[in-house]
Amino acid sequence: MTHRKIYLAGVSALALALPAAGYANENTLVIMTEGDNSLYVDQSGIGNTIGTAGGDTTTADLAAWDFSSARQTGFNNAAGIMQQGDYNQVLFQQGPESAIDGEEAMDNTLQVEQNGFDNTVSVFQDNTFNFAEIYQYDDNNTIAVSQTGDSNQAHADQGGTGNVAEVTQDGGHTVWLSQYGQDSYVGIDQVGYNSGSASTASYYGDGINNFAYIYQEADGGAGGHTADVNQYGGDNSAHVYQREFGNNATLHQNGDMNYAFVDQSGTGNFAEVNQDGYGNIATVAQLGDGGHITILQN
Repeated sequence: MTHRKIYLAGVSALALALPAAGYANENTLVIMTEGDNSLYVDQSGIGNTIGTAGGDTTTADLAAWDFSSARQTGFNNAAGIMQQGDYNQVLFQQGPESAIDGEEAMDNTLQVEQNGFDNTVSVFQDNTFNFAEIYQYDDNNTIAVSQTGDSNQAHADQGGTGNVAEVTQDGGHTVWLSQYGQDSYVGIDQVGYNSGSASTASYYGDGINNFAYIYQEADGGAGGHTADVNQYGGDNSAHVYQREFGNNATLHQNGDMNYAFVDQSGTGNFAEVNQDGYGNIATVAQLGDGGHITILQN
């Protein structure tokens, strides 16, 4: 077993590669940093890797990413990574490969802690004041986060086996995500930003083969959307779609093979769905302003 700690700060341009060097239990760090950025790495265990992803990193779809060296460009970006366990992987990029219209990525922060086996974290941060903190436990879990625009926040913890979480944010939004159990998926897309229109999404899931998707599109106005989804059990499915501004959705499912769908467009709508038991189905669609629907099923 190897243990490696590295701290880099105030580096104007550096390409650093610390590969396995022929030892099966060596960890790997491949990093490129340009500008006044900081990186802290603490690796222990076997076969852990830190690198980055190029390609189309503006989406949380991992198939569009091209993995290579870790990359920091711009100023005052910070990354802190701790890996314990074996064969975990962190892939990140702070700032674009080249500045667009003279803009630089600044003041973005990434914190990652991995414990377990064969977990993967992929993060892309651009523009300014984005923040992501990710904690992974157990085995074979995957989290991908893409933050563009300014002042996004993603807080995620993931445990269990074979779970996948994908988050895309493009300006001032917040995600709270906790995913446990086995072979479950959650996707959260937050788009659109004007002053005062940031959205918040919260998800908690524990069980087997659960699915959840939250889409929030803020069009400005008095405020963004709020979504809160909780799932326990197996083979449950939850869908939330919210457009325009100021809508609120709460979904709670406990049991097996439950299905909930909420679609709200307009301003100030509220939907609440609570389902307990087996095989319940709830569908809510609201168009307009100020609607209020509550569904309770056992």
